[in-house]
Amino acid sequence: MPTEIGRRLADVTRRLGEAAGRAGRDPQDVRLIAVSKTFPIEDVRQQGIDGERGGHGEGIILSE
Repeated sequence: MPTEIGRRLADVTRRLGEAAGRAGRDPQDVRLIAVSKTFPIEDVRQQGIDGERGGHGEGIILSE
């Protein structure tokens, strides 16, 4: 059973491929950076996002 992250990743990857095609670019030349604002890093890593798909960043807002 696909996880929520997996489903979202599949959707974003599909849309990224479509957009690259419209722009005349190879989707393999576009780097996807995942930002885990609401998911634990362990869940993100289970999807193979850290190295395989381009990278990962944290979306954390710090209060002053």
